[in-house]
Amino acid sequence: MLTEDKLLQARNVIQDLQQRQDKIYSDLYDEISDRHKADHPDIDIMLEDFCYNNIYYSGKDINNFIKDLYSKEILLDNILEQ
Repeated sequence: MLTEDKLLQARNVIQDLQQRQDKIYSDLYDEISDRHKADHPDIDIMLEDFCYNNIYYSGKDINNFIKDLYSKEILLDNILEQ
């Protein structure tokens, strides 16, 4: 049975999860250099879509997005970072 207490608790949990998601997104976006942000002004929308609209991304779409980031040199190979 749904109670006011359950409803408010669920709302608080959802808001907490949303804040954590926003922090993860912000941290990812902050990893993109200012040069890349200037060269690709829609990168914030692309990243937001990728992170938040996961129901629309199939495995193929994920791979295409990642390849696109590599081609724009936004995403770096792990080997280069070490």
